[in-house]
Amino acid sequence: MIFMTAPSDWLILFDDGNVLNDNNVRGFKFQQVLGDYMMEHYGGEKQRWIEININYIEKFMKEFFQIVDRGGVHDFNNYFRSHMINWGKSLFSGYNLAIPSNSSLLDFFHKTVEKIAPLAAAPPRGIIEVLKSLSNQGYLMCTSSGETSFELHGYLLGMNANQYFNTLYGPDLLNCGKFSSTFYSKILTINNRTAKYTIVIDDNPKFLQMAHEIGINTIQSNSCLSNRAQSEYADYKYENSTELLPIISQITGNSLV
Repeated sequence: MIFMTAPSDWLILFDDGNVLNDNNVRGFKFQQVLGDYMMEHYGGEKQRWIEININYIEKFMKEFFQIVDRGGVHDFNNYFRSHMINWGKSLFSGYNLAIPSNSSLLDFFHKTVEKIAPLAAAPPRGIIEVLKSLSNQGYLMCTSSGETSFELHGYLLGMNANQYFNTLYGPDLLNCGKFSSTFYSKILTINNRTAKYTIVIDDNPKFLQMAHEIGINTIQSNSCLSNRAQSEYADYKYENSTELLPIISQITGNSLV
């Protein structure tokens, strides 16, 4: 359906992983930079630091998706605070180093991510040009990621793309995990937008379903994963980031350059 509206009437919400950044490439880069960082500051062997981190992240993500399936957590920020502390504990205990206080572990998380995230950014081919074009046209763009705004800032800094976004929504700004359509509803309410004039771009079928449930226009990214499960709730799908502009033009009825 074509609505024939001005670009400024529209809110476009971008997921990060496999939309703004290629998770496979970024994940590898993050591990390499983390290994170098930990070796430089705490000694030991790079590969051992990488292995310790991978073991923790694999366990964390398994538990995270179990939480998603159960409907999420009531207080996201408290939940994520525990994750930041536990991540630091896993690294230091994995190398039999003294474990700092919880407050020091929180500082460690922020300082480490601040250093590593920009260096690990891995934007898919063409996505920067898409963001620049949409911004020039006057579209309101925000992130709608399961990552925190702090992490998103670092990755987008590495992409030189922060200037294209009005707000970097992660669960921390909403104190609401990306567990249900409430996540999107809160963003719409804050920005005084309706679902009819909102577009969500995501790779994950579950998150696309959440957006679809409240009437948001949905686009599924297949640009980074050749075997991504296809969503029946995606109004449009794309294989290459350069396809986004004509899709958005078709949804909004506005020509894009």
